[in-house]
Amino acid sequence: MTGMLRQAPPARPRRKTSFTAIAKAAGVSIGTVSRLLRQDPSLRISPQRRQQVLEVCRQMGYQPTAGHGYASLKQTRQVTVMLGRNITPAHFQYDVAQSPCYIAIEEELATQGIGLHYRFYDTTQKHAAFEALIRSQEVDGLILTSGQCDDTIAQLLHDHHVVHVADDSTAERYGINTVSNHVQQGLRLAVEHLAALGHRRIGWIGGARVNRFAQTIGAMVEAGLEVNPAWHCFCERDWDKPIEDLRNVARIAMLDWLKTPTQATAFVCSNDHVAMGVLDALSQRGLQDRYAIVGYDNIEGSGRFQTDKPVLTTVDNPRAAIGKRIGRRLINQMIHGQMEIVCERIPARLIVRSSTGPCQE
Repeated sequence: MTGMLRQAPPARPRRKTSFTAIAKAAGVSIGTVSRLLRQDPSLRISPQRRQQVLEVCRQMGYQPTAGHGYASLKQTRQVTVMLGRNITPAHFQYDVAQSPCYIAIEEELATQGIGLHYRFYDTTQKHAAFEALIRSQEVDGLILTSGQCDDTIAQLLHDHHVVHVADDSTAERYGINTVSNHVQQGLRLAVEHLAALGHRRIGWIGGARVNRFAQTIGAMVEAGLEVNPAWHCFCERDWDKPIEDLRNVARIAMLDWLKTPTQATAFVCSNDHVAMGVLDALSQRGLQDRYAIVGYDNIEGSGRFQTDKPVLTTVDNPRAAIGKRIGRRLINQMIHGQMEIVCERIPARLIVRSSTGPCQE
């Protein structure tokens, strides 16, 4: 019986090899793979590492498809900042778009032709949003903001070799790259300064759930000072309103606190806007020389607050310097191939002005 010729089954399409898979196998970042395969002339990579990546590509059968070759890959590298859609316009403008930190990041990245982009996500779908962005290969680097990182996000960053930096010291626990202000050191300097002036009853003014409150209490315990909840004055920021509104909120809260019988002689404030509101309340009652007030952020010296004569003792928060370091750290990963995880804290410094003086009791 003559055999019948069978039509060969159609060849199964080869599964596309992703840059993520190549990066993971080669032990480099997605950005390095992307730039190497599109023949980016500014990429600095050793001949050995280059050959290693190309060999992985060969072994994994990577082939640029029509319309997705080197020439079609995006030529402008991009770093993305992920932000929850619940961020208010006021919060975005002050703490992100107009922040000296993010302005400095953008300027530093621009020196290497790298753009900065903001992307918003549904906060109830945070993990899915981050995973979708990373797998899309539409980003060369990520900046994580305060409170974003957790075990799942950190695992995604490690598994996909994502170029990243977190602007958040609390993210250090997850083993990812961070650059942040040394808040703990700054608040320790504030408490030590007040103690050296003879103040033993030190209170807190600001939010009850913010990280700076916990670190202030820790600094007081380290200094051997009593911690008395009656000495604290809590006031919360309304994120739907401009940050400047917090000054009036703090003024009203302080006026109410002054009615209480148990009183501190000095205060550490959550930020300078709160501290200025406290000074307004004390001035209103003629008590500006009775209490010592320390702020945080140094907005009087940063150009974000117009004043001829700064008066507020404050912990300097060098946001522009932090932004420059974040930008440089991203560039080091994207261009110079830096792979090691580094957690960096910019040292704090206390700027002493007229709002703190010796204890009068």
